[in-house]
Amino acid sequence: MSDKQPRFDRITEDYDVVVYMGDNAGDLPLGTKGMNRAARNAAIDAAQEEFGTQYIVFLNPAYGSWVGALAKDYMTMSPEAREEFYAKTLTE
Repeated sequence: MSDKQPRFDRITEDYDVVVYMGDNAGDLPLGTKGMNRAARNAAIDAAQEEFGTQYIVFLNPAYGSWVGALAKDYMTMSPEAREEFYAKTLTE
């Protein structure tokens, strides 16, 4: 996932952005690139009043980083380990 924050910062120098839309926190100007899950969640919680007005999040079930963002080592997990991880994490 690329760091979009520098682009967000540059755009807001010349424009008033009305709404940000995307399928994960990296699509919003929250500065979450490189954060662990706890820090990312805290940044999202701190911006909760923006969601539904200035920040619009929509599901992208076809592809994306949403599953890999749940575990740092997701991409190296075996299929069996991923299934176990899903069962544990996505039902919490």
